[in-house]
Amino acid sequence: MFEIGLIHDHPLIEWAVSQALAEAPDMRVHLLRAGPAAPLAPAGLPDRLDVLVIDGPPGRSPLTEAAAT
Repeated sequence: MFEIGLIHDHPLIEWAVSQALAEAPDMRVHLLRAGPAAPLAPAGLPDRLDVLVIDGPPGRSPLTEAAAT
């Protein structure tokens, strides 16, 4: 089972990508939220992720934003 982490600035795109990835029987997708409204590591997150999918505007990283909060 592959553990996939997903961060995207737009909730609709995040949902669509997570649904597409979750169609594979050997993938479990975890939505990770960046920013002050939600923690980066939600409850139930595995000890490690096999893949982290991140999308954000150039010059701005969701990970650095989440770490700054």
